[in-house]
Amino acid sequence: RIYYKYYENGVWSITHHSYTDNDYYFLSQAVSDNENNLHCIGIHHFDGQDHFSDKVIYFTYTSSTETWSVITEISENRSWHSKDIKLDKNQMPHITWGQYTSQYPAPNHDATFYSFYNGNEWAPRELIVEDPKYQTIALDNNDHPHVVDVEKNETGNQIVHYRKNNDGWEGTIIDSSYAFYGAKIIKASPYLILIYSKNEFGGAPFKTMITKYRIPLETPESQIKNLNSDLLNQNYPNPFSCSTVITFYLNYGGYTTLKILNVEGKYVTTLLKGYRTKGAYEISWDGKDRNGIPVTPGIYLYRLQVDNHCMTKSMVIK
Repeated sequence: RIYYKYYENGVWSITHHSYTDNDYYFLSQAVSDNENNLHCIGIHHFDGQDHFSDKVIYFTYTSSTETWSVITEISENRSWHSKDIKLDKNQMPHITWGQYTSQYPAPNHDATFYSFYNGNEWAPRELIVEDPKYQTIALDNNDHPHVVDVEKNETGNQIVHYRKNNDGWEGTIIDSSYAFYGAKIIKASPYLILIYSKNEFGGAPFKTMITKYRIPLETPESQIKNLNSDLLNQNYPNPFSCSTVITFYLNYGGYTTLKILNVEGKYVTTLLKGYRTKGAYEISWDGKDRNGIPVTPGIYLYRLQVDNHCMTKSMVIK
């Protein structure tokens, strides 16, 4: 069960507890709105089922009536590692979490996801990146989501900051090291402040790091123009059945990769890998995986990374 108390006039209240069935409920994060209602995310484990059935859940506690809401399942598959929640100016929740993308254990079969409640329903889950951990979220002055997570790279791990724009998620690598433990991003206008611990090499003590990011005050369109160092265009044709073309422009040279993932975050193939100079590029994909086998129809993601900058967009095979 989940237990709740509040402190008022120098006295702690009686203990309020949530659901009384035989299932297990685990609290991960909770925030309060302007009316002191709780918005919570956690894990729901059904009695008698294995842990691969555990899902991310959202639920609320209404202080005026001292009642708990019906739980809402947010994730499609089992969740692991971190989960985080923030409320926007309308007191609507925005959530990020990590979840498995198949029946196989993580890593390499998991991803960072994001969703929000629009007042009537939860928006479709958005996959941001594959193989992450330690997800955390903050909202800027315009209620735009900023998600930070820890991801693997060739030499260890990296912390990546993602910003949502009209076309997808744009990421910037903040730091790289042997290992990271935990991360938390908070809003302290006009900054977003990120706190995390890092280990520079195996066996060394962890160090606590703090960095800050000034919140942009421009419109989303001007954010894209000012912050994107690489322009990743929508593939064409889209949808497609046999082949498609992906174009992008590099404003500077750097180590560049272009990968294809399915909508669950599973790796499909790599279209480009290596150093590329400044200029325009055009890459074709024949709709086959790394083994040369045609993929099934559906939604796929293509992810461009140039040094510490990355962007992801979606396309459809019919």
